[in-house]
Amino acid sequence: PPPNMVATHTTTANSFVDPYENASGKASSRLCRQIFVGGLPTSVTQAGLRVWAQRTFQGRVINAVLVVDKKTHKRPRGFGFVTFDTAEAANLAVRF
Repeated sequence: PPPNMVATHTTTANSFVDPYENASGKASSRLCRQIFVGGLPTSVTQAGLRVWAQRTFQGRVINAVLVVDKKTHKRPRGFGFVTFDTAEAANLAVRF
């Protein structure tokens, strides 16, 4: 990532299991496949975040969400979340 951007795993005590599975055949929760990306410029768009993640990281990007201001629903808040198809891809992204 550019020097001012941060990518880390998201965590929670209550995660749910979804249909995606990792290489070992065990169910992989969405949160194990999701990373936090911070330090985004206010000019970034949701589509731009997804394209950047697809070009920057290995693994298939399932979803990219840019968090925006609650009142205007337009102005980016400078962070977002990227979800990959496997937990392994998310781990590689965090180590990038």
